[in-house]
Amino acid sequence: MTAIRRVRLGPRATRQTIEADGSIVLRSVQPLAPYPARLTERLEQWAERTPDAVFLAKRGKDGAWRTLRYGETLAAVRRIGQALLDRPLSADRPIAILSGNDLEHGLLALAAQHVGVPYAPISPELIASVQLQPGAPREGGSTSHGGRRGGGGRPPARRRHSGGGPSRRPGGR
Repeated sequence: MTAIRRVRLGPRATRQTIEADGSIVLRSVQPLAPYPARLTERLEQWAERTPDAVFLAKRGKDGAWRTLRYGETLAAVRRIGQALLDRPLSADRPIAILSGNDLEHGLLALAAQHVGVPYAPISPELIASVQLQPGAPREGGSTSHGGRRGGGGRPPARRRHSGGGPSRRPGGR
């Protein structure tokens, strides 16, 4: 039998407050440590320190591993992130990723995070299961955008992303 390694999760000490409505709120007594503003700051950090180390890998149908290294992943994330901003996508115009668990899905998700574009991953298996249910919409069904493409309205101005953080519109958005 393989020994199970203990995992250090950090301090568990909390302060309990009972609110007027009866809800119980638990707060950590330990102050929040510094953390990155974006998850992809860690990708930037490791791409600088160990650009040739493997970051993502997937076994192909032939059994061979397909890998992406930190340096090439960051370069791809910056290119894809700029393409998202050129579309123009933003916090107001998110994306859905209809994809299985694949390297390209990972790159697109990281790029969206890198430039501040929200995304929703949608599994093809979920779509297939919904389509098999009685009463599920079929081809030619209604659309969430009233049948129009592009969402209407005037698109925001094109932006350029330098890779130094999420691109924001004037006014903090």
